[in-house]
Amino acid sequence: DLVGMDQINNDDDIQNNILKFMIKNGVYKEDHYVYIIDNKEFKYYDELNNFNFARKTNNIIEIWNIDLNKNYLIYYFESDDEVSGRKTLCPGNKCSLEDKKLMDKFYNYLDKYILGKSN
Repeated sequence: DLVGMDQINNDDDIQNNILKFMIKNGVYKEDHYVYIIDNKEFKYYDELNNFNFARKTNNIIEIWNIDLNKNYLIYYFESDDEVSGRKTLCPGNKCSLEDKKLMDKFYNYLDKYILGKSN
């Protein structure tokens, strides 16, 4: 069962694990930590308590941006065809099926690359 937004916001362990992992494994650049693996890029802005994850597949870039203070997750995508979009996932805890799929994708990557290796 994957964590929901309420859970990540209330779970200091998840935030602490993200922070610990990024400090230990990431490279600090100007105002954020960067960790790159398998064409995936994770960034953590410590002063903003903001975490984002980008992945590029074929000609599409997808970015998930989570504000750990304000409890929201935004999904962006853009393609070489100049098609792009931005969407706040589960606004007001109203999750559409598409929102759930995008959130699950984000948490699967988070578990696989960050949380699963943070201990």
